[in-house]
Amino acid sequence: MDAVSFSPDSSHAADAAAVSQSVLREPADGCGTESSSVTSSIPVVAPYSDCEAFDFLSAPAPYAKSVADMEALDDDAKDAVSDWLVVQSGNRAKACANAEDFIHTQSLEAVAMLALDMALFPKKDWNAALRARDINPADITSKHPTAIAVAAAFGCNQGAEDSEVRKKATNDIDRFALPVEWLRDKILAMPAIERQAITFDRDGIRSLVQIIKDSGGMNAVALVQRDLNKTPAAERGDKIEIDPEEARQLLIRGGKAAICAQAGVSNEAEDEIKVVVSVEIGGRQIPVNLEPKVIESFKDKVFEAAVAADPKVDALGELLQVGKLVEERPTGIPANRLDDPKDSGTTMRLATRHFVLRSDKTVLISPILAEGLAVTAVVAKPKHLDIFPEGDQLWELETRMRRKAEANIADPKRRKFFKLDHGSFEGTQGVDRLVITTAAAYDEKARSEDVGILVQPLRSAEGNLPVDVTSVPFKEEITFVLTTATFYSIARALPSRAKTAAKAKSGKSKSAAVAKLTVGQNKGALELGLKNIPFDAQDLSKSGSVRLLGEHVLAIFHTVAELPLSGDVCIAVDPSGAVRFSFSTELAEYDAYAPALTKDSNQPSNRYFAVIKAN
Repeated sequence: MDAVSFSPDSSHAADAAAVSQSVLREPADGCGTESSSVTSSIPVVAPYSDCEAFDFLSAPAPYAKSVADMEALDDDAKDAVSDWLVVQSGNRAKACANAEDFIHTQSLEAVAMLALDMALFPKKDWNAALRARDINPADITSKHPTAIAVAAAFGCNQGAEDSEVRKKATNDIDRFALPVEWLRDKILAMPAIERQAITFDRDGIRSLVQIIKDSGGMNAVALVQRDLNKTPAAERGDKIEIDPEEARQLLIRGGKAAICAQAGVSNEAEDEIKVVVSVEIGGRQIPVNLEPKVIESFKDKVFEAAVAADPKVDALGELLQVGKLVEERPTGIPANRLDDPKDSGTTMRLATRHFVLRSDKTVLISPILAEGLAVTAVVAKPKHLDIFPEGDQLWELETRMRRKAEANIADPKRRKFFKLDHGSFEGTQGVDRLVITTAAAYDEKARSEDVGILVQPLRSAEGNLPVDVTSVPFKEEITFVLTTATFYSIARALPSRAKTAAKAKSGKSKSAAVAKLTVGQNKGALELGLKNIPFDAQDLSKSGSVRLLGEHVLAIFHTVAELPLSGDVCIAVDPSGAVRFSFSTELAEYDAYAPALTKDSNQPSNRYFAVIKAN
């Protein structure tokens, strides 16, 4: 992705006295660390108000020249260092509004100093810092994890009476919060020796600024952090962070190679590729003369668009993406057998989804430990994925590394950065190992590592096997077709999975627990809570209705709607058993099953759902 210059315009920046009642500072003889005993008699220095002329040298950090020096300080002195970082960060942000020539540098330094403070002082009371500015913490409505700290450091008041001030506060928090969070985590991830070497002066702060610049700039790292924040907490350690600049260069090289291959020339001709623009009129291509600088502004996008994802990565990634409609729920079984299952603090095992490889070249995706079999399940037939061992035995993708692969390539936007190959499985009970690598990792170490998914026999010493959904022939009482446009429109009209789950958990939306699908005379309606979504049903075989768990309907519609469907969605209904959604993409064919609710209760039917028979 291109790095876009970041130009915040913050007038909420630091009035230093509001962030902190004082900036503690050592006597005028310097900022050494000879004494680790600091008392409240330390002189108070007024904050610097001339932000445009602000210079680090005119406001040296109290007591410490570097992070390493802080080990010898007591709590009061550490607080003074923290106050200094926050005040100077706020001053830099305030300068952004007053000195256009320095906007980019000032904003980067503001982010660097606040991120450093948050990394060094993780227990800092930012709510108290907000109240010191006469800002009510409850007025900060932003959901960014660093929003309170940004608001406190830069004086962003989302509860101000003036609507323009509120709007600006919201914009400033949105601009700064993600880069601050990203850099804070980068500082925390540094080896201790590198972190301790950070100095509290211009060179030290700008070394942190350089980390942001080397990663594509403020907007680029914000996009990276936004992506990370969307990742479930359990997966964040598994997700390889992609360096925006490395990714861009990787795509440009791949795009040029693809263009050369299409032209039937060797990659050595890459330097000869010229981007020209033409328009089509009446079937004729008419060249358009553009200034070189205009073509230069978008030519890399042409190369990036020309490169396609590795077909094997794309196929496996989509399989993992579709698998997410099979949710992994906590069970009533403690993760540690010795723990008390009745204790609210006990961690419970998950009904983990498994990917079972079958001899008919299909993949069954369903969970283990599925209490009551109230689950969704998928049968997939990949078109470009050679992962099936020979023979009639059942195999599976090893769960731990499958999760890591899911965190990295389930998102279609990330697949172009990865390659898939087959590696050694020596010393394991597996028969294959899928090796997934990327050359675009932010961390150099991650570029030399791989995500390796072991293909191993399906087995469980405890008998915890996945749910099968094909052991009984499906009874198609009602069939009809939804066009892709209709399917997508239904998905858009449905509430989000997260909000519905939150409401159900709080007891505020019990009615959304059950969905009803009704069809007749080539028309249909989907009822879920207060939603009643009408739709056209093509090729309807007969009228009827079926009830399903609302969470299953949301899981299927929202997951499938994220796919590039290559045809209509065919729906088959057994009102007393299940509903089957059949759909396809260029990469695979899929059948997703959701159990129907029995007529006399809201219990899911187990007509088609049973624990799979072991090898």
